[in-house]
Amino acid sequence: MRGKNTRILYEQKGFTILEVLIAISILTVGLLAVASMQVSAIRGNHLSSNVTCALALAEDKMEYLLGIDYNDASLQDIIPGNNANLDTTTTGSVDYEELNIDETGSPGGRYRRITNIANHNPATNDPIINNKAITVIVTWNQNKQKVSISSIKRL
Repeated sequence: MRGKNTRILYEQKGFTILEVLIAISILTVGLLAVASMQVSAIRGNHLSSNVTCALALAEDKMEYLLGIDYNDASLQDIIPGNNANLDTTTTGSVDYEELNIDETGSPGGRYRRITNIANHNPATNDPIINNKAITVIVTWNQNKQKVSISSIKRL
């Protein structure tokens, strides 16, 4: 009788506890890798959202400046000393600055929009006759990240 019971135990189908533990360990490692990739994707999406909003703010300002009259007060070169470096973001060295704006350009956000205008060629310091160099910069995250676009406005 003893041989018959032993034979029944060996013929039973199923997994041993060791096989189950190994399978769970492999599954856990795989799930942790997927979770790590998900965190990286969320961070990347957040950054791309900020860049998209900042570019939209810069483009809106640039379109406005290119659409107004050449002699409009918004296109005056207030600080000619920054003309050699229109990418400057130092407060006091920029022509125009809008602080703490949101994605629509309204007050109450985390973006800073800077507009620098030059009546001469920043690269050669030569006068640009009937042209203005315009650079719009949008920063966020305490000026750690920024986007900028530049254009020339003709008379």
